[in-house]
Amino acid sequence: MKKFGIILEQLLPTQLVASAIYNINQIILNTTHISPIIFINDYYRPFITPLCPIMQHQEIWGFDAPVIATNIYTANLLLQAPRPTKKYFYVWNLEWLYQTTQIFSEYEHVYYNTNLHLIARSEEHNNILTNNWQQPQCIMRDFDYEQLTTIISTG
Repeated sequence: MKKFGIILEQLLPTQLVASAIYNINQIILNTTHISPIIFINDYYRPFITPLCPIMQHQEIWGFDAPVIATNIYTANLLLQAPRPTKKYFYVWNLEWLYQTTQIFSEYEHVYYNTNLHLIARSEEHNNILTNNWQQPQCIMRDFDYEQLTTIISTG
């Protein structure tokens, strides 16, 4: 069985969380060889019930499978973890464009890091990431479970 993890900062009702949980549930319902786990920083009762385990983000330190971060904060957490076999950053939002509290070096550490494979959310995000940071490994629209299955199966 192929396992993988996704790090979500919180399980609050957002489009990111809804897309992630919906598509993780689709993987569980439509495959028998992939076992996902959601890692979170802050626990809130999920508004969509995940069909997989939910664990605190500290558990990625002992998790020996691919893991996908979903924002700058979770990407930094993932980069510190020694055990994940492959580290991805699904760039859902272009955070550096609208957050004024971060400094360039914090973004540079994530977006230029060769240990972190970028996944773009759209063709437009792909072009922006390629022109400003590094070329993403692939494009995956809104956590599409078929594309996610392919990424995990080949990762």
